[in-house]
Amino acid sequence: MNFDEIQSLWAGQEPVDPRTRALAENQRPLVNAFKRRQRLLTYEAIALVFGLILTPLLSVVNFLYRPSAGTPLYWTNAVLHLVVLSVCTVLVFRRMQRQRTLARVRVENLRQQAELSLASLEAERRDYRWLPWALGLWAGLALLSVAANTPFHGGSFAAVSLRVGMIFGFFAMVGTVFRRHYRVNVLPSYARQQEILRQLN
Repeated sequence: MNFDEIQSLWAGQEPVDPRTRALAENQRPLVNAFKRRQRLLTYEAIALVFGLILTPLLSVVNFLYRPSAGTPLYWTNAVLHLVVLSVCTVLVFRRMQRQRTLARVRVENLRQQAELSLASLEAERRDYRWLPWALGLWAGLALLSVAANTPFHGGSFAAVSLRVGMIFGFFAMVGTVFRRHYRVNVLPSYARQQEILRQLN
């Protein structure tokens, strides 16, 4: 999955069709997008593993520091966070494995490179289709945390409203950033990749 190797492969075939060279040049941003997705999956996995470590640790420390926090809702909140983190970690590692499988495929020509790039972009599009549900789930867990911890942090209406507003503001911002990336980068790259494959037929 290396653009320089693809270029050298095609450079060794004389004469090189200028149209083919242009198609190979168009592959550069798509190969970079493939590598970018690998990095993002790695960052996501690291964040989830940290969450799996810190969630029970912080829950126990908070309980030891303030035993009155140990209500049924408090522990239900901690368990739900662990369950969701565990499921998400398994799913991310499966996606990473599929991405590694694509990266290990031996590329012998430009068409195979284009097909691999398209497969990666299709996987990324599937991820974005689940994004609204994922953001809604994490926002719900954040609101549950507010409900579980409100009695121990000065449960005034203003304090609770501020936390709820920050949660909605944060997830709205995250959703906006990812939606823009999907529309500005992923969809155009997908359309460009389909066009490259059409031209290679």
